[in-house]
Amino acid sequence: MSGVASAACGDTVGVYASFGKACGGGAGWFESSVGNGVYIKVLAGKKGLVVAGGTKPGVVATSDGARLMYMEESTEVWFVDYGWGQLREGMAVVPVEPIFAETVNLSEPYSVLLQPYGDAVMYVGERTAEGFVVRSREGDGNVSFSYRLAAKRLGYEGQRLDRAEWADGDVNLYPTPEKAYGYSIHMPLLNAD
Repeated sequence: MSGVASAACGDTVGVYASFGKACGGGAGWFESSVGNGVYIKVLAGKKGLVVAGGTKPGVVATSDGARLMYMEESTEVWFVDYGWGQLREGMAVVPVEPIFAETVNLSEPYSVLLQPYGDAVMYVGERTAEGFVVRSREGDGNVSFSYRLAAKRLGYEGQRLDRAEWADGDVNLYPTPEKAYGYSIHMPLLNAD
């Protein structure tokens, strides 16, 4: 199956699928027994994948059968890196991983969350594009720690809670007209007598 939308403007769609049954199934199913799955390519700043009224889970195998793991949603476009460090005499300099640094804008403020693995109170002293400094306020000055660094995705720094006018009337998001259109439809009350 393939589809092409070649109009220069307007709401054109290359491939459209609809599923209106009340039973199980879905509008689309992609399966590859030898290669990759779905690749979505759009211009920078455009929406690559939008899910209205549903979730974006991954399926994982467990000893109790396949389970769903759900994505975390955010008001802005963040990329996240996790890592570990070690205080030495109350201080650690943690470099930002160079390949990760190519994907984010470290000249914008970024967030670092710390978790000590021992008796220590620690904080982030300085943050630069090259890395950050972790300092011990009290407790064990040689404790190990993990961190979560979240930075704005390069090229998407200004996006925050973007409007999606095209989805305002979507019944998956707004099952009743008053929620979809911001006004109430009053139905006459039936007389119980």
